[in-house]
Amino acid sequence: MSEKVTVSFRAAVARFRRHIAKGQEKLVKFRRPVDSTYHYGTAGLGSNVITWKGDHVNLLNWIAESGVMKPNEVITDAWS
Repeated sequence: MSEKVTVSFRAAVARFRRHIAKGQEKLVKFRRPVDSTYHYGTAGLGSNVITWKGDHVNLLNWIAESGVMKPNEVITDAWS
């Protein structure tokens, strides 16, 4: 059984940003919550149109499902 390796939230977000940049998208962090809930979003690189909005938990789930994390890696749940 392999031991779990912790990855910081910031490092996981950096991996995710590189991953979605291949699809011509970028991850943005809103300065103020949009609709009092959303803190993050994705936008097209050329159009700057928001295509996804989510909070911290949604982003963590999306990172985990995107395949940028190895099976033995766990994201530390820290805001940054």
